[in-house]
Amino acid sequence: MVDGMNGRTSPTPTRTMPLVERINARGLHEHLAEVVLALRVPPAAPVLDLGCGSGAWLERLRGLGYSNVLGVDSDTVQFGAEGVECVSCDLESALPSLGCSSFRLITAIEVIEHVANTGQFVRSLGALLADDGLGLITTPNMHSLAARLRYCLTGRLPEFDDRGEPTHITPIFLEPLRRLLDREGLVIDRVWTFPEREAGAVWRRTLRLLVGFMRLAVRDPLPGISLCVLVRRQR
Repeated sequence: MVDGMNGRTSPTPTRTMPLVERINARGLHEHLAEVVLALRVPPAAPVLDLGCGSGAWLERLRGLGYSNVLGVDSDTVQFGAEGVECVSCDLESALPSLGCSSFRLITAIEVIEHVANTGQFVRSLGALLADDGLGLITTPNMHSLAARLRYCLTGRLPEFDDRGEPTHITPIFLEPLRRLLDREGLVIDRVWTFPEREAGAVWRRTLRLLVGFMRLAVRDPLPGISLCVLVRRQR
């Protein structure tokens, strides 16, 4: 339920159905939960999720023991996480203080590709991240051999063509992202993809055969569906 006075959601009634995880790579939330636990972020540390959607990821974090979690999204009507607060914010603009000057962990799962003003999005990330904080960004992977080969053959990028989500408007590439992060005093700490290899059903049979052949001669270090980027402050 949304509070019309401040744009925040109040706790929702108890429900029986799980929240929808609006992500392309099945199992991504489970994988990222393992990543967050390995980062050893203290359970009481403030955690922010940018573009929280239904709140499924925040609810998962609560289940892992994280008690100080907050979500922001431009559409809070879809939000349904129990016992979690969500603030209505335009991710294209500067974000408010959100009641916390800095967050130990900021996540943005399959969100940045929906944002036209990626410079402001990264600026908000830098403004809200604690000095010892970490940012976790995931987005459709444009760096896989399959994605590169598909673009060479068709001039189209996966997830940004007529078969992709219509609200995907900004494909993310690592080098431009590094430059945006550098402006805000941030650096990429780690890059990987999930799953380790793209699911075969995603690609047409001919393209899969071509990719398999090309891998005999060309490295494919980032083959998965989702690109995962861990961000920290420059030291």
